[in-house]
Amino acid sequence: FALSNGFISSLDDVNWIHKNNTSQNATELQIQNADYTFVILRNPFWRIISCFLDKAVGDINGNEIDSYTICRDLHSIQETETTFEKFIENLYFNQSLIQEDLHLNRQGDFLVLTDYDNWLSVESYKSAATQIEESCGISLVDTRNSSSHTTFGFEKMHILNAGELTIAALRELKSKNIIPKYESLYNEKTSFMVTSMYWSDIYLYILKIGMTSEIENLLTMASTYAIQLTNDSI
Repeated sequence: FALSNGFISSLDDVNWIHKNNTSQNATELQIQNADYTFVILRNPFWRIISCFLDKAVGDINGNEIDSYTICRDLHSIQETETTFEKFIENLYFNQSLIQEDLHLNRQGDFLVLTDYDNWLSVESYKSAATQIEESCGISLVDTRNSSSHTTFGFEKMHILNAGELTIAALRELKSKNIIPKYESLYNEKTSFMVTSMYWSDIYLYILKIGMTSEIENLLTMASTYAIQLTNDSI
């Protein structure tokens, strides 16, 4: 939209968007009367990892960015001790903070209409871009190679108990263009907590996009932990 409307002239100016996110917001009336509407959802389990890696761990240069303050409030301990697991635990026990940062807000809270012409996903970006262009002529521009707020192109390694790696350790990995595979950051407890906090988003994703093997595995882990909690309380 920024390129099409002349707000920026090239991808060299892509960071302008981060400072002017509201400049191209559609009005509710425009959305209601639109000939074509679409939504792009993201796997909720992956979305919160992305938030953590970008906002708490920092960008590819290890710099904390705008939302780091809220992340610091969430864990309220030193980066040499903070882990993804502790980040999730603190969010779980302070869920009012979900409403304080748009990167943590539930995706369903951003929906304006009850239904859209197309429900698409970040995980199928190329397919989504094709469907949008065929439906309304808008060409999506992939900015991931022009932005520091991404791990696109990083080597993704399976690291045992990656959820226990500290921010400092993760920052060191990111400096080498390496991140843990997303699924390796989760264990049964964090799967349960994220499922509990973001169930409405998970259900929406499954309903509109479909059940993926990754989500199914994490829900199985969450169920195992829930059964353990039940047995411990008996």
